[in-house]
Amino acid sequence: MQRLAFLLVYPLLWLISKLPYRLFYAFSDAVFVLVYHLIGYRKKVVWHNLELAFPKKKPEELHRIRKAFYHHFCDIFLEMIKTISISAQELKAWFV
Repeated sequence: MQRLAFLLVYPLLWLISKLPYRLFYAFSDAVFVLVYHLIGYRKKVVWHNLELAFPKKKPEELHRIRKAFYHHFCDIFLEMIKTISISAQELKAWFV
């Protein structure tokens, strides 16, 4: 069963990892909309943690921080997928 899941999912992830950077981050923005607005992945947990971490911040600021967190979260998750096909040369270019 795991092999079947791997054989079905890996080609899709590989195709995503081969996207040019502009399309890749546009895809990340689409995933953000899906995760933040449609699914609402762990919104209450994130909100509670932000209230604990920043007790003096206004709710408007906490909303802005939460939205920025989810945007960054999606970027990081997809950058992990990008490592499937990134070349050593591209990787060095990121850190120069």
